[in-house]
Amino acid sequence: MKRLEDRIYEHLKREAAPLAALELAREFLGCGPLGAAAAGRIVDAALGRDPRFFRAADGWAAAQLAPAVASLAESRWFLLAGETRPSAAGAVQVVAVMEYDPGQTESLAGHGFILGPTREVQAAELELAVSKIPVFKAATQFQLLRFLDELFQRDGIFVSGLQAGPVGEFLLLAEATGSVLPDQLVPMADLLRLVLPAGSPATAEALFRCFPVETTHDRPFLTELAAFPGVMPRLIEQLALRDTQRRDELWLALEELHRPLDFSRYEFTRRDLEEIPEAPGVYRFYDASGRLIYVGKSVRLRRRVRSYFRWAEAGDPKLAQIQSQTARFGFTQLGSDLEALLEEAELIMTHHPPVNTQLEIHEQPREKPAKDPLVILMPHADEARVQIFLFHPSGTVSRLTCSSGQPDPALLEQFLETAAERNRPCPAATVYHGEVYPLALRWLRKNSHQLTYFRYHDFPGRPVVVESVLRAIREGAFRSKVIYR
Repeated sequence: MKRLEDRIYEHLKREAAPLAALELAREFLGCGPLGAAAAGRIVDAALGRDPRFFRAADGWAAAQLAPAVASLAESRWFLLAGETRPSAAGAVQVVAVMEYDPGQTESLAGHGFILGPTREVQAAELELAVSKIPVFKAATQFQLLRFLDELFQRDGIFVSGLQAGPVGEFLLLAEATGSVLPDQLVPMADLLRLVLPAGSPATAEALFRCFPVETTHDRPFLTELAAFPGVMPRLIEQLALRDTQRRDELWLALEELHRPLDFSRYEFTRRDLEEIPEAPGVYRFYDASGRLIYVGKSVRLRRRVRSYFRWAEAGDPKLAQIQSQTARFGFTQLGSDLEALLEEAELIMTHHPPVNTQLEIHEQPREKPAKDPLVILMPHADEARVQIFLFHPSGTVSRLTCSSGQPDPALLEQFLETAAERNRPCPAATVYHGEVYPLALRWLRKNSHQLTYFRYHDFPGRPVVVESVLRAIREGAFRSKVIYR
């Protein structure tokens, strides 16, 4: 049964004139003359907390939405949710992405992924197959990460669900291996705080109580997924009634929910953050004594660095530590995400910044070594140059910078000697060893479908490899906004 407020709202939308609280009480609470005064006070209190109503001189009326379609109602919305299930063979991770398009009659689309031990995944598939949620399927980590790559290139508003589960872990891993994350991933809890009555907790129980939907599952994860298409029209409507109708207004409203960050403690300003280039690179945070406390990398430096200083953070210990200990920052613009990944790992292993945990995250799955030397072309931060990477089965990655206009054949020949059995390093090249190699190999396997690369043993000899690489450089095979396809 619909809530009192919902039934009254539907009724008032059809009325030409406002209705008094006593009249609404008699209509919807069925009270007689003796109880009308108390029932009227109940109606006043209920409608006074709901932004869909306004009190006119002669009673209550339904607030009308602006006639123009706002950007929030035009946008696609994506919900990212997940859970981790313990099992005897190891944890099983379930990740779901639900899509809502207000402009479509059938506005629900979804994708579900199950990762974990084979036997446990099969059991989870059978269980979820009866949930009437879009099909969940077994997937590898790379399949999920590639799906996220494609998803984040779409235009829309991305929401992290109340049942976020392992989604945060995969977002970190996605960025570590070259994904461009959404400009802002809006927490569902923050959206609820924008539209629920003051004092209501931003919980799943409050969500389903204030946005009543039919659900058939007792488990919160599946219930939230099933409720999403029914919740979204009401959520967009509530935001519009609170004068939050455009995306930029949504971001401003979200910021108001958080305590402003005091920039007087830093040696930089908000404007300094805006002047960071939107390019691949590595960023560094230093404390007041000049000690390096954190290193990160991103495909889009400005967006990533700015995200650390949007507002004062109380719920994320790591972010709160960065905000409280940082005094200044530095960054290095690079030509590609691969170069940024290698430089980030090298800095972490060299300086051991106290806040960093990236290598612990990166090291979890072990990578099988490459069977064949690979030569990969990548952009350089300087458009007059090009980066050449060599992945060698011995466990090294070498990087050579050369001119993109007139590359030196002799230098390239010397660099490619690294692929010979002697594995002699080229003096002009940078060589990465140790833990860096499996990170780069994982990145390579995830992004191999959009790279220009040469498998060394596909060619009859090194001179042919050299000529092929030189021709690709002259043709500009490394120039693109994304890595060359």
